[in-house]
Amino acid sequence: MELLRKGRNLVPLETKNKYKVWIYFLVIIATSLDNLNVSGTLTAIFSITEHFPNAGTTTISWVFSAYSLTLGAFIIIAGKLADVLGPHNVFLCGLFFMSIFALITAVIVKEPIALIVFRAIQGIFASSLIPSTFAMTGNYFKGDALLKALTGFIMSLTTVFGIGCILGGAFSVSSAGYKGLFYFTFAVGMFSFIILFFLIIPIDETEGHKNLKIKDLDFGGSFALVAGLLLIILGLTEGGHSWQKPAAYVPIIIGGLVLIGVILFEMVYIQLFKDKVDSQIKSIESNTTHLSEENKDKDELNPSNQSVETKSEIPGINDWRYKIQLLFPREVVSIRNFYQYLASTFLFYINYIAVMTTVIQYYQYVTLDSPIMTAVKVLPLALGLAVGATVYRQRYAEKFGLKFVICCSPIIVLTMCVWLSRLDFRVKNSYWKYECFAQFFIGYGTNLYFQVYWTDIIIGTPLHLQGVVSGILQTAGQIGICFGNAIIASLVGDLTLDKSFESRLKLHDKFKKNFYLAFAASGALFLVLLTTKKTPKMDQTPKISDEEQGVTENEVEKESESN
Repeated sequence: MELLRKGRNLVPLETKNKYKVWIYFLVIIATSLDNLNVSGTLTAIFSITEHFPNAGTTTISWVFSAYSLTLGAFIIIAGKLADVLGPHNVFLCGLFFMSIFALITAVIVKEPIALIVFRAIQGIFASSLIPSTFAMTGNYFKGDALLKALTGFIMSLTTVFGIGCILGGAFSVSSAGYKGLFYFTFAVGMFSFIILFFLIIPIDETEGHKNLKIKDLDFGGSFALVAGLLLIILGLTEGGHSWQKPAAYVPIIIGGLVLIGVILFEMVYIQLFKDKVDSQIKSIESNTTHLSEENKDKDELNPSNQSVETKSEIPGINDWRYKIQLLFPREVVSIRNFYQYLASTFLFYINYIAVMTTVIQYYQYVTLDSPIMTAVKVLPLALGLAVGATVYRQRYAEKFGLKFVICCSPIIVLTMCVWLSRLDFRVKNSYWKYECFAQFFIGYGTNLYFQVYWTDIIIGTPLHLQGVVSGILQTAGQIGICFGNAIIASLVGDLTLDKSFESRLKLHDKFKKNFYLAFAASGALFLVLLTTKKTPKMDQTPKISDEEQGVTENEVEKESESN
């Protein structure tokens, strides 16, 4: 961290603040490499299969799954570390090592297992990018600037899915093959790191940030959380091949129990202990205040000294259970609509990956399009997201009602999924009749959800918790991706390229069934969003916790007294 501090101190803060928008633009470009690696691998998978002809379909699929596995498992920890160590520091560390491991994966030529292992390690470091950027967004900007920054952030996270598909397809048909995607990731990532090493702007620490210490982090809970999430995602990935194998359902059961255990340990056992000690402290402070009023005209008693001495004698105040920094602090679950967004993010990613994976595989295996043509044909999905982010205006959404707007999202997506499900390679101009515009409006509807969801979360979350909150919600999304992929793989089975009409017709019928997953996810999403509490018109300022507010008010009072 000292090296990072020295690097950014070479350029005066005043100079960097003048170019804050451009610095932030580079941050979100680097962050987009995360999703680019996910979508790019989908269209580059043909090239990977050709490069490793002796590897089975299951082994090759792990090149994609290994990255998603570790990304989903470590993203909560990365978010917590961003809150504790500073999101600017965690972002730079993650970006550097993600870029390095992208280069390593590009130079592997013989062993697919080595490629899988290094993709998994790359996913670990990539998990730090989105939570850190989310936290920096809330700290860097206020007012209208925050709305514009959120629009750019959302656009970078969503439209890059389409860009990744095109790049993955383009590199697949080039002499570089799939390696071109990883070389590209390294080049963009390392370029961004070098520039941001000197120019990244450190966040302003609130009192909440200062109270977070790395030595007090719940390391045991962190280890158990990662293990539990790894097992769940591993089980979902294996379930795509066969749900009857113990390798699929046993890890999910064990991982689920571990995850529940971590949550109960922190939010029940540890939190109850903290509440007990806090209650004793409040009692002491109340008694001290009473004594102070009784003896305000006497010099016999110093209330402040008595308060400190009495507090130090409270059983448990020096106990590790009181000092420990929780992964799931109570403030997190008290955030407006937190549970609804947790469930809806899971469902939305199921829907999105179901649509995206289905159309990509349909074009590759049924209509027999090349990787680059496949990428072009799914581009309307990304264009819908980009156009939606460009034309979205918060004031118009507030005029209609934010709950109404976010509930319109699954309705639009469900309607267009039904229309898209009519795709048929035997019908002339099927793409223009059923696929192109349906994908565009699915992207547009998806953007509506993310605009309201991200804005509500970033405004309603205390600054010192934005990293971990973003990590929790992104974990739900990553598990949704793995769940969606597992169900789709179960419905379709192993895919082999067979150009015969009979084989293509069988696959056509199988792919059509995938849309039922998208229908179910969209319908459930609508029901969940109906339960959201009415989102008030934003005051355009991220929430400050009560503790931070108290500190701010005290500083104002001191300044007034000094004047």
